[in-house]
Amino acid sequence: MIASKMIQDLTELVAPMAEAMGLSLWGIEFSGDDGHPVLRIYVDKEGGVVVGQCVTLSRDISVILDAEDLVPGRFNLEVSSPGLDRPFFTLDQMRGYEGQHLKVRLNEPFEGSRNFIGTLKSVGDTQFSIILEDGGDELTFDFSEVNKIRIRYQFPVKNKGKKA
Repeated sequence: MIASKMIQDLTELVAPMAEAMGLSLWGIEFSGDDGHPVLRIYVDKEGGVVVGQCVTLSRDISVILDAEDLVPGRFNLEVSSPGLDRPFFTLDQMRGYEGQHLKVRLNEPFEGSRNFIGTLKSVGDTQFSIILEDGGDELTFDFSEVNKIRIRYQFPVKNKGKKA
């Protein structure tokens, strides 16, 4: 598949650039239609990423992409942290996020649906388990079945009790 080869080539190019800035490459995705394709590069680091780092890395990547022509045609480049609703690009990235709410989209329907929302219960070598938000059933998926998966951040609910 052309897109996966392009992502692999971009990963090999961008990862060392990010590391040189004290960042780690979290993941790369290419989306959008022919009229507005977007290349998103997510970087992370302990303590968080600052905007200036994203700007500098974006400029550096842009120069290299213009020279190497790894991405055909016109596209928009976005470099950012994965954020609170971070997508997961590997099963290993999910470790440590047990108990977090997730939104999972599968490549193919499972029991009539491709979309599931639940709490991450466990992460294995090739699979992960979630407890469904509606009903509490536990489902286990192989990571290779996943089209997209991201944290579904829930903001804390303020106390709505009466004042004393």
